[in-house]
Amino acid sequence: MVNQMIEKANDGFFERPITFDDDLVDSLPPVQLRNIEKIFDGFDESGDGNISASELGDVFKQIGVALTKDILGKIVNAIDKDGSGDISKEEFVRFYVCHIMPSDDQVSIEDRARSLFAMFDSSNDGEITIGEMKSALDAFNFGFTVDEVGELIQELDENVDGTVSLEEFNLMLETYKDQIFPPKRKEHPIY
Repeated sequence: MVNQMIEKANDGFFERPITFDDDLVDSLPPVQLRNIEKIFDGFDESGDGNISASELGDVFKQIGVALTKDILGKIVNAIDKDGSGDISKEEFVRFYVCHIMPSDDQVSIEDRARSLFAMFDSSNDGEITIGEMKSALDAFNFGFTVDEVGELIQELDENVDGTVSLEEFNLMLETYKDQIFPPKRKEHPIY
């Protein structure tokens, strides 16, 4: 999602009026809604139910992407439909469902793995260490301990070298793709 927001910012997406399809949002299964709300909570560092430009910028900065105040302001203003200056949970869900989920369907598992892997591999050495994984997870307020992150690395580390390679990361995404990226519910005609 973060990569998609960066791409949209670079393409001028947030400088145009953003539309929402409320029917699409209303038809969202409760499990998917909860998952999107968890993503929102990762951005909402203060826990006040809103994402400020500062909080959004902090998350981007923690994963190694420094956006200008101008770009952050454009992102917040485009998603903030009530003009409060912050992104509410409802506004975030509407944006995510209408503009992030549809583009997720067009991305292959391999491309997702490369993109996500790059977010975790802050040293760009082709390996994710416990420290890199912990820093990236902390950026989204997941609250994993170092021991928990170590166990996760150990589980993913097929060649037992203490780190996770792109191939190992890709294998994990491929193995758990239906849990990580649930397929969209297909509409069936009613007769």
